[in-house]
Amino acid sequence: MYAAKYYIVCAKLLYAVGGSVVKVSLAKKVFIVLAVLAVTGVAAAGITAKVLMGHEEIVQGVYVRQLDLGTLSKHEALEALKRLEKEIALQEVRVEAGGEHWEATLKDLGVKLDAQKMVDTAYALGRKGSLLEQYRERKAIAAKGREVNLEIAFDGQVLYTKLTGLTKPVAREPVNATFRVTEDDRVEIVPGKSGRGVDTTGAAQELEKIVEKKAEPRLALNLKEVEPQQKVSDLEGMGIKAVVSQFTTVFDASQGNRSYNIAVAAEALNGLLVAPGQTVSYNEIVGPRSSEAGYREAPEIVNNKLVPGIGGGVCQVSTTLYNSLLKGNFEIVSRRPHSIPAAYVPLGRDATVTYGGTDFQFKNNRNSYLYLKSVVKGNRLTFKLFGDPAENKEVEITDSIEQVIENKTIYEDDPNLERGKQVVKEKGRKGYRTTTVRLVKENGQVVKREVAAKSFYKPINRVIAVGTGEPGVVRSVPGPQAGITLPGETPPAFAPNPVPPTGPAQPQPGQNQPGQN
Repeated sequence: MYAAKYYIVCAKLLYAVGGSVVKVSLAKKVFIVLAVLAVTGVAAAGITAKVLMGHEEIVQGVYVRQLDLGTLSKHEALEALKRLEKEIALQEVRVEAGGEHWEATLKDLGVKLDAQKMVDTAYALGRKGSLLEQYRERKAIAAKGREVNLEIAFDGQVLYTKLTGLTKPVAREPVNATFRVTEDDRVEIVPGKSGRGVDTTGAAQELEKIVEKKAEPRLALNLKEVEPQQKVSDLEGMGIKAVVSQFTTVFDASQGNRSYNIAVAAEALNGLLVAPGQTVSYNEIVGPRSSEAGYREAPEIVNNKLVPGIGGGVCQVSTTLYNSLLKGNFEIVSRRPHSIPAAYVPLGRDATVTYGGTDFQFKNNRNSYLYLKSVVKGNRLTFKLFGDPAENKEVEITDSIEQVIENKTIYEDDPNLERGKQVVKEKGRKGYRTTTVRLVKENGQVVKREVAAKSFYKPINRVIAVGTGEPGVVRSVPGPQAGITLPGETPPAFAPNPVPPTGPAQPQPGQNQPGQN
C-alpha cells in the first residue's frame, strides 16, 4: 500500500513540473503508467497475502469421504484420518465359501488406511505452480470442494491367515506322498492326495471396493484344488530303495522305565528323512528329556556313577544309531563316549548325549537321501538306514585298547562297622584309552582308513570300608553300587560287527547289562 502511494506522489510531482521540463502530454502518459503499476502492485500484494495466509494448513474445501480436512494442520489431519480408519476397521463383512458363511471385520481381514499418504496428497492441493495459479486453484477448491481418495493398504499375511482360518470347515488339507517300509524292509511309496482350499486371489480388490462403498459388504470366495507339496515323483528322485546299514543292541526289558524311555527316543527318530549334505543333531530331533515330554525316571550315568534321572536309556538309542551310521560309512560330526564303558556295545563304540550339553551329530555324505527306521521289539533296539545301495561301500570297523589304566584300592575307616571287619563299598574298575578305526574297501582292497573315534574311560578306585567300631555296634554300611558292570582284571570282549561285502549289514547285538544308560 505504501509503495502504491509512493508511485502516485511521484507521478503528481512529475506532472506539476511537466510544463517547464517536458510536454504536458508526456507527463500524462507517465502518470497513467505509474498509476497502473500502483494498482497492479496492490492486486499482486493481495494475491500474495491470500496465498501466504494459512501456509501451514490444508486448503479449505479439501475432504475425505465426509471428513473435512480444510484449515487443518498436517498433524491434525493425520489424527482425524486415524480416527476414520478405526471407524472403517469396525465394519463387518460376510465371508462366503462352500455354502457356508462367517462374519469378520475389515480389521480382522488386514485392511488399513495409509493416513500419511492421504495427508500429503491433501496438503499438496493448491500449492503447485505460480502464485496466481495457486490462488486460482485454492479459490476453485473453496468454491466446489475437492475429495481426496482413500489410500487403502492390506496386510497380505493377516488376510490370508484369517480367510484360511475362517474357511477351514469347508477346506481339506492335502496329503503328501510318503514312504512306507514293509516288515521285510521293502520300500514302498504311498501316493499323496489333493486337498481343497479357498482361492484368495482377488480378495484384496473386492475388499477395496467394499471400503470405498462401491460394493456390498460381502466377500464370496471360490474353492480350488490344492496339490500336495510332496509328490510321488519327488520321492522317487530321493533314491531311497533299500537298507544300506543297520545295527542292533539289546537291553533288559524287565527295567520298565528304561525300556519305555528307549522306545520314546527311538520313535522320535523313526521316519526321519535326511537330505544329502544335511547335518542332524540328536538333541534337536529327540528334544528335552523331561516328564512333560513323556520320559520316566531310570538309571543314568552321572559323574562315573549310576543315579536315577529322567530319561535314562536315551544314550543307548544314540549309541545304536551311531554304530549303524559308522557301518554305513556316514560322516560323524560330533560324538563323545560315556565316562564309563557301556556294556551293550564294544568298548569305545558308545555315544553319550545330554540335552543342552553333549550332542551327537552326523551328516548325510551321500548323493541320495537317508531314511531312518527304528524298531523296538522285545529286548532289542535296531536302527535300519535306508538309501541307495548303489552307493554302498564295504566297511569294516576295528577297535583296539591303546592303554589300560590301573585303578587304586582305597581304605576308609568306618565307625559304623565292627573293628576288623571290611566291606567293599565300591568295586572300582580300570580305565581305558581306545581307538576305533573304519576301513572302507572296494573289491577287497582298502581305499580309505580313518580313525573314527578315540575314547577315554577314567579308572574308578576300589573303595573298602574298614571297621573301627566296638563289637556289637549297629552297622549299616552300603555295599557296592548295584547295576554297574565292571570289566575286572581283563579287558571287555569285543564284538566288531563287520559289514559283509555285499548286501545290508546283519544285526550283531553287543553285550548288554542292566543299568547302563
